[in-house]
Amino acid sequence: MSKRHPVLRLELPLPAAQYDSALVFGLPARLAAAVEELRGKLPWEVPADDQLVPHLTVLFLGRMEGAKLLDLQRAFADLRPVEVDIGLGDLDTFVSASRVSNLHLRVRGDAGLRTLHQRALKACRAAGWEPQTLYLENRYLPHITIVDGVDVDANGLVLPSPPVPPATVVRLDDLYLLAKRGSFRTRVPRS
Repeated sequence: MSKRHPVLRLELPLPAAQYDSALVFGLPARLAAAVEELRGKLPWEVPADDQLVPHLTVLFLGRMEGAKLLDLQRAFADLRPVEVDIGLGDLDTFVSASRVSNLHLRVRGDAGLRTLHQRALKACRAAGWEPQTLYLENRYLPHITIVDGVDVDANGLVLPSPPVPPATVVRLDDLYLLAKRGSFRTRVPRS
C-alpha cells in the first residue's frame, strides 16, 4: 500500500460568498469516530449546525470571501506534506463568565504543530491576510474539539471520560483547508 500524502482540499462553489475557515488536520478514522460517539452521549443541548467534522486546528483564518481562500490555498502549497505525532490528554473546557462554550481533548507533545502554525501564519501574512483571532503564536492552544457552541454552567460540571485513553499517540498527516459557508457558529455565546 502506498503512503498517503497530505493535501490541501478546498471546494468553494461560490468564490464571492463569505466563509469561516481554518487550516486543519483531519483525524484518523478511529479517533474521529470516537469524537462523534462522545458527542452523541453528552447530556447537553448541542447545536448540530455548530459541530464541524472532527479536526485539529492549525490556524483559524476567520471570515473571508472564497476567492481569498483560494489565494491562501496557493500560499499554503509551500508548507510541504507534513506529518505530526501528538499525544492526547484529558478532556478540558473553554470557560468565560462561569459558562462552558467548548469541550475539547487536550493535545500534548505539540512542538511540530507549533512549528507548522508559525509557518502557516508566515505564509498567510505574506499573502496579505490579517489575523482575525488572538490565538496566534504563543497563545495558540492545540486541541481537538468535541463540541462547540454550547452554553453550560461550569459550576459543579463533571466531565465525561475522554473518548480515547490519555497518552494515546496519534499521527496526523491530512492537512487541509476547512471552510463553511456563513459562520462556524450559528449563534453568539453569552458574554
